[in-house]
Parts: sequence; C-alpha cells; structure tokens
Amino acid sequence: MPPPKYPNPPFPLHLLSELIALQPYIEHILCDGSRDPRVRAAVQDQVQTVLRKAIQHLPSYRPHKEGLRPWLAQIARNVRTDARRSAQSYNETFGHNRVAAEDAPHPGPSPESDAQARAFLDNVFAHIEEMPPDMRDVLYLAAFCG
Repeated sequence: MPPPKYPNPPFPLHLLSELIALQPYIEHILCDGSRDPRVRAAVQDQVQTVLRKAIQHLPSYRPHKEGLRPWLAQIARNVRTDARRSAQSYNETFGHNRVAAEDAPHPGPSPESDAQARAFLDNVFAHIEEMPPDMRDVLYLAAFCG
C-alpha cells in the first residue's frame, strides 16, 4: 500500500522548523526574561497560543533579513499583552482575594424562601398537634433528647 499523501503546506517547511526552533525565544519573551521554572511553566499555554497564531499566519509572512525572530516577537508580545489584559479584567471583576464560600458575604434568605419555610413548619406543627399524645411525646424525645 502506498504511503498517504499529505497536501503541501501553504508555506515553506523550513519556516516551520525555524519557528519550532524559536520556542525557547518565545518563552523568554513571555517570561520577561525570568529563569524561574514556575514562571516558565505558567506561560506554556501562552507559548502554544503564539505557535498556533504564528502557524496560522505563516502563509502571510513576508521574509525579513533577521528571519522569523522580529515577526514572532511581535506575536509573542501581543499574546502577553492580551493575557495581562484578561487577567486585569478578571481581577477587576472578581477581585484578587479568594474567599471561601461560607465566609463570603451573602444577603441571607430571600423573603420567598423564608415564607415557604414558615408555611412548611406550620404544616409540620399542625400534623404534630394532631398526633396522639404518647406518639407526640416519643417524637419530642427522639427529636430533642437524641
């Protein structure tokens, strides 16, 4: 069986190999030069975004005397700026501090749920009052005395 035929890419393959070889350069730009492994691990999604955008726009690339570096650096800066804007917008919306759900301020029960609970309890107490006294005593002992 003959090997499968793949369509020719709309750009020279040497550009793709040069692009992949520049991945450490992309990381350096996105990390602002930090060598901290935690920072480098945190930007891996952004590195993938840069590579995806670069490959997507590679057919429109115009050769530069310095190669792909300046073009790729601009894409990386744009992705970094977009990520910072997104983080800033998220922090403005939701705040910086994480609060446990039980510690978060809340308005309390709504008037509707309060009225429903009150009606339910009235119904329960009405049924308890209709019980024979010996069953009512057992219920009270089980409920309140354990």
